[in-house]
Amino acid sequence: MLKEKQKIKKEITEAWDKAEVIFHDCEFAEYPNSVHAQFHQLKTLNVETKRKMWLYHYSLGARTYEELESEVIEAGFAGLVKRGQEFDFREMI
Repeated sequence: MLKEKQKIKKEITEAWDKAEVIFHDCEFAEYPNSVHAQFHQLKTLNVETKRKMWLYHYSLGARTYEELESEVIEAGFAGLVKRGQEFDFREMI
């Protein structure tokens, strides 16, 4: 099972290296969550990956969107997707 997890991690990392933009689900709550990656885990990713990664599917908890967005940007991520936000990738083609 460990070899399988290492293989999957390698494949994901290779895909991220090739990507120009990454969208990744994220949970900001401090309690363990087996469904979404937690922010403290994602912060350990390398700088190049975080720079092109947008986080989404989070719960605000007691914080505002602006507070979480600031934390995400300070950690080196591309941004925090806001409900209803649209992205235009036509220029990337």
